[in-house]
Amino acid sequence: MGKKSNIDGQIAQLATARGLICLETLRSLGLTRQAVAARCQAHSLIRVHQGVSFVGHIDPTSRATAEAAVLACGDRATLSHDSAAALWGLRKWPRIPEVSSPVYRRRPGIRSHRTTTLTRGDVAIRDGIRVTTVARTTADIAPRLTDTELVRLLHEARRNRDLPNAELVRLYALCPRAADLYDSEEAPSRTVFQHEFKAFLIRWDLPIREFEAAWHGFEVDAFYADHRLIIELDGYRDHSEPDRFEADRERDALAIELKFDTLRITWKRLKRKPAPLARQLRAILAARDPAARR
Repeated sequence: MGKKSNIDGQIAQLATARGLICLETLRSLGLTRQAVAARCQAHSLIRVHQGVSFVGHIDPTSRATAEAAVLACGDRATLSHDSAAALWGLRKWPRIPEVSSPVYRRRPGIRSHRTTTLTRGDVAIRDGIRVTTVARTTADIAPRLTDTELVRLLHEARRNRDLPNAELVRLYALCPRAADLYDSEEAPSRTVFQHEFKAFLIRWDLPIREFEAAWHGFEVDAFYADHRLIIELDGYRDHSEPDRFEADRERDALAIELKFDTLRITWKRLKRKPAPLARQLRAILAARDPAARR
């Protein structure tokens, strides 16, 4: 009796916070198949999936159901899709938990997805559950969402601080549709801003010139030397710092002195009003064309 009690105590200690334990863990304690079956019959273990049991009681919460599904699908399984979105507080819990894994595991009561593209950067731990990041989750469920639903989800994730700039960049790489739809006041990063501006120039058949160019001791975002035009991709976060603010004004003054103009383009304008911006930039370049001046 003492030995059994000791093993039961170890089982309780090794169970997760929600009272779940895997068959592999039970076997590591020396329990035979018959010993596990006896505990199931006595309801000290309550089987929820093949190889996964609750210890002594069932936790009926959605999080416990989700955690059990992940455990049932193996070590490399990850809560994903709508279940992951629910864990991040972005969607309602689905009736059937969804799990992704490099190996497809068919389990009753679990919607399994096989994936070979899940990287370490796509996985996080939340509430003790292995789950896809908000960026990866959003990319996975984007085909299920209308444009309005996708934008609403992105705004909620940003408001919750679960989709920082680095993750937003990752999302744009995984789901270009999100980049087209999401209306942010600020670019997620300077690199993304430059990438989107280059794509804008190509889309509107505008000339591409040098980016991140050195100009009289300053670095400018884009530079049309022949047209004596500087392009600055302005974001409030980047340009509101005192040192950057002062440097911008110093460079603007030098530009006037050397008869250069500066066109400042915001992320909001680039994304919301690309057609008027293209028309204006085309007109500016035409007016400052060296051939036209001659």
